[in-house]
Amino acid sequence: MHGKQNLTLPIMARNTFNDDVFLERLIRLEAGECSAEEVAALNNEMLASEDKRKALIGYFEQSQRIVNVARQNRLVKNALPLSEITVKSRQGRWSKISAIGLSAAAVLLLCLMIAKLTHPEPSEETTATATGSQVRDQFATLTYAKDAVWSTGIGVRKPRLNQILTNGPWTLKSGMVTLGFHDGTQATIKGPAVFDVNKNNVIELSEGDLVAVNGDGKNLTVNTGGKRIVSRGKSFGVKSGSDKEAKVCVFQGSVELGSANQPTMMIAAGSYSPAMSFSGIQPMTTNDRSPFQKSLMAAIGINTMKGATLLFPSDIEFGLMEKEADGTAYLIPERHLSKGQRIKVTQIGVGTLEGESVQSAEKSWVTKEECRSYLLHASPSTRVESRGSGSFAGKITFRHPIKAVITSSKLLDATEKKLADYPRTESDPGRGLEPFHAWEESARGQKVSDIIKVGNGGKTLFFSLKVGHGLDQIRIITAAR
Repeated sequence: MHGKQNLTLPIMARNTFNDDVFLERLIRLEAGECSAEEVAALNNEMLASEDKRKALIGYFEQSQRIVNVARQNRLVKNALPLSEITVKSRQGRWSKISAIGLSAAAVLLLCLMIAKLTHPEPSEETTATATGSQVRDQFATLTYAKDAVWSTGIGVRKPRLNQILTNGPWTLKSGMVTLGFHDGTQATIKGPAVFDVNKNNVIELSEGDLVAVNGDGKNLTVNTGGKRIVSRGKSFGVKSGSDKEAKVCVFQGSVELGSANQPTMMIAAGSYSPAMSFSGIQPMTTNDRSPFQKSLMAAIGINTMKGATLLFPSDIEFGLMEKEADGTAYLIPERHLSKGQRIKVTQIGVGTLEGESVQSAEKSWVTKEECRSYLLHASPSTRVESRGSGSFAGKITFRHPIKAVITSSKLLDATEKKLADYPRTESDPGRGLEPFHAWEESARGQKVSDIIKVGNGGKTLFFSLKVGHGLDQIRIITAAR
């Protein structure tokens, strides 16, 4: 590769496809330079053309190869970003390629050329089978990302919407991504996570948190730590750690658990008991007497329009609890309330609730403007459940002023029924759950079971809860704008 040469990129072995304009658009797609209209046009073209589907497979296979080559550090001597690449060809020769002044798309094309130099091309027999619906089975598309960063082994990069994920492994350093499968299944993964996407709706989850909502096709299977989790319902969550232990929570329907050395076991939403144990899998319990489970299902996209953004529960669970905490708190966006609605609440506006008044106060209130409701749910840890009590404190800062707070079990049930006919709340608070250790220390030892205070100009809810036997739910109503 010394001297000036004209290099072309063969997309597939023995493939007669030579639409240079289409290949250029694929390069722009990978570089994140395509508009939404161009992405839609590419999708339509690939559905109509078998050759273009083959080209797409070859393109992303080669793109992934160069990442793997650099990660292994055997054939590529220096890592991206770079000014010069040193590469070993299939003939064993080392060559230097200058990358100075190249655009992102040009560097990507250069990397793909390196992949062709350093790896044998796929056989015609291999590529010939990847057609029709089989092509769609082999990929998941990245449909949503929040604060997400890929770790590629040669640095970090941000994911882009409509990125097509082939076989990995994929390392999500931080943030979260949602993967969309061809049948409408959505799987949201929160980092740090390591996973692989295989055909036939299978995800290999080595580490990380995952929440899935099944589509209309094959049931999603998640393999983690030598265990197989198969969805037999609508939605479930998996939390997998590097210690090979995992937790599963079924939001709707049931899941099937299996492994090489244990019989298959079915668990359903709301049917957990201490006797239902599975080596390496710990079912996460929910409180069937409360609206928490239904609200959580709503928060992750159940019963919403097809194609709606999948919200991850941990997206609204902001590190309130630390390693030795007595519980976990979830803040769940609920519903809009229109102006002029009469409801009963525990507290109106700024103030403090303590002890018995948390459960007993009741006031009639009429909304004078459009409002939004949120549900704060406190769930004790297994350590607290075993000893009977615990406590934690925190604060939530909303974008708009808090208008009312509901803590009474009776009023919570009444407002849940009243809210059922209103549209869902989609916006997040300004800052989610945060620890509030100073107040936790001052409240420790007091006889009151719970303390709730609205302050900071009416935008922050402070709480100190005695989990295990005290208050476990608070409904917060804020202004909508």
